[in-house]
Amino acid sequence: MAANGGVMRTSILGVWDYQDPGQLALHAEEACKITHYDPRCILSCQIICTLIARLLQGVSELPSLHKELIDRYASQDPRVLEYYEKALGNDLAPLEIGEKRSMGYTLKAMSAGIWALQNATSFKQGLLAIIHEGGDADTNAAVAGPLLGARYGYSSIPSEWIQGLKEKDALEARIQELLNQRSGISL
Repeated sequence: MAANGGVMRTSILGVWDYQDPGQLALHAEEACKITHYDPRCILSCQIICTLIARLLQGVSELPSLHKELIDRYASQDPRVLEYYEKALGNDLAPLEIGEKRSMGYTLKAMSAGIWALQNATSFKQGLLAIIHEGGDADTNAAVAGPLLGARYGYSSIPSEWIQGLKEKDALEARIQELLNQRSGISL
């Protein structure tokens, strides 16, 4: 079964190489293959990382962005395409995120993130919708969160979610250092 460990940990690559789609796709594949060699895992990582990169580039027209990703990645595998297309609907139910027998599936985590990106009205609302759906909620949120952050920005994250972090200042300093090294983005 194509497990979701790769897609939950590679979203940072969408920030790292956000201006270079070729490098981004290559790095997403290489990072995924360290632990998850299944083509569905690789494609889900490439899709999520590219969505983040394109949002950081300022693309805001979601229908054309989804078409780009479907044409570039999802169409390579009918299983990936099926989950991508399900995620574009308004209803979370067809994704069966809470269904226990297929928890941990990379395409469920990918589609949860895409659904949140497509349907959320805010960072908080989108992330809570995914978490409350159940299933592998922490992984699904780890995929949806970076997409929503790229769409709505750091300032959209509820301050109470940030203020309570252990070693918050050290984490923010490390994040800013990474962003300064590669992208010129700031928190």
